[in-house]
Amino acid sequence: IESIDRGVYDYSRTGGCTTGTAYNGYTTNNAYFTPEEFFNGITTTSSADTANGAVCALDSTNTVRSVMASGHWITFPEIANNVGYVRQRYPIFPISANAYPAFKEIKALEDV
Repeated sequence: IESIDRGVYDYSRTGGCTTGTAYNGYTTNNAYFTPEEFFNGITTTSSADTANGAVCALDSTNTVRSVMASGHWITFPEIANNVGYVRQRYPIFPISANAYPAFKEIKALEDV
């Protein structure tokens, strides 16, 4: 599933499972590209997650593929091949000089 710039993304597509309605790629605010099979065939999400369940997107050959949301989940659905459930409520951010949350808060307070 191809990444599309938000400025040219076709928001009229609904994620249906036909070539005319399936998402034609993904973008930063509509990231559905994880194959449904990765999650052991589950088709719905937790009530606390705001993403849709399984939707469809076109791959590079215009074949309709069943996909699920690819962002953060509170708890991932069960991952196939006996991986099981993974909790991801609090994402772990990368560590770099200026990326510490405390550093950002201090910089924000400097402007007050």
